[in-house]
Amino acid sequence: RSSKLAYVIPTSGSTGVPKLVAISHLSSTTFIAEWFQTVSHSAVPVTLVSSSFSFDMSVPLIFTPILYGGSAVVPPDIADISRLFELIVSMKVSHIIATPTVLSAMPVSSSFHVQSLILGGEALSYEALARTRPFIRNCEIITNGYGPAETTICSTAYVVSNIESHQTGPIPIGTPLRTHSVYVLDGGMKPVPVGFPGELFIGGRCLAREY
Repeated sequence: RSSKLAYVIPTSGSTGVPKLVAISHLSSTTFIAEWFQTVSHSAVPVTLVSSSFSFDMSVPLIFTPILYGGSAVVPPDIADISRLFELIVSMKVSHIIATPTVLSAMPVSSSFHVQSLILGGEALSYEALARTRPFIRNCEIITNGYGPAETTICSTAYVVSNIESHQTGPIPIGTPLRTHSVYVLDGGMKPVPVGFPGELFIGGRCLAREY
């Protein structure tokens, strides 16, 4: 049944207190299908599992190839950045999800061809992308993804259209995926005008079952 538990994963949530989030099969498969359709041009994905299994970023990297007939490249040591790069090239990896920290550690003098690079888990800036421009120049789609574990991995996405620009500052988190609803509300639970601060509320089919 789609409502059955798919996995539990630790998160600090909004309180900073460690706890477990329960994600259903419906939430996880719905996200994977939406993510693949949003950022992929390939019917046969080859992913690089570049994060720990205790990090929800690993879920689409492992299960997208299973659902779409591709393959997942599992490095022996995800902390060995030079080895990660060798695997990207030798295994013809087409889809990568990584944190900006991992990206910044890649050899900047190298370039490769990847269909989809999604960055998440940390704030992303134009300056950070500029420092790795030689590395990412041959990526077809570069996306800044945002979402807490409670909403199944990623809730919003922003496609970076021009890495050659001289823009500075933070890169937007973008707009909601079709499976999510996102609202910025004030203390009275009413929508705030554009440009005003508020709290981010996320809904949709990909919400966790429970803590």
